[in-house]
Amino acid sequence: MTNYGISHSEALDSVWYVVDAVNRTKGFDISYPESADEQQKIASGFARISSVHFSNCGGSIDGILIWILKPTLEDAKRADVSIVYGGSSSDLLAFEKSGLKQRLDRGLLAETKLVLFGDNAYLNSLYMATPFPNTSGGARDNYNFFHSQVRITIECAFGKLVQRWGILRMAMPRGITIQRTIAMVPTRLWDKLIGLAKVGQ
Repeated sequence: MTNYGISHSEALDSVWYVVDAVNRTKGFDISYPESADEQQKIASGFARISSVHFSNCGGSIDGILIWILKPTLEDAKRADVSIVYGGSSSDLLAFEKSGLKQRLDRGLLAETKLVLFGDNAYLNSLYMATPFPNTSGGARDNYNFFHSQVRITIECAFGKLVQRWGILRMAMPRGITIQRTIAMVPTRLWDKLIGLAKVGQ
């Protein structure tokens, strides 16, 4: 069966040509910048949207669940991916194994002294600021409100991602191999979405 003289298989093949081309194009390989100047540009964007003008927010961070079918043992051997934790695991455990966490541990934000803003799934550290737990009123509650005001940018980034690519809102179809899933959802998603959360770009 064809539509407009194009078969379904030909249309699907063209999708994978585009996915593969995007993954091979260095210009689309967005990651959190190493440059202090670029990091400061991100911080300036967050300061502009912050009612209290937080000057130390170098980005916001959160987790997203991509719903895939359990790969076969053969798929797992062929794929360059480590599935360490299941979907029920916390964002913190996933973050602990991410490339971004390794870069942060090596001093990614040390020069600028910026921090990422994360929710209470993460731990406060030299590069991570989280809300105060169990607050009800007062200065700490006010801080939490303004912290949330800039942190919501990553949630919006996820929202735009799944709105644009509807396949990410559902289980990956059975016919899509783990290799194709990785091609559609880059394993460096943490870095990419930190980049997407840049304000004003």
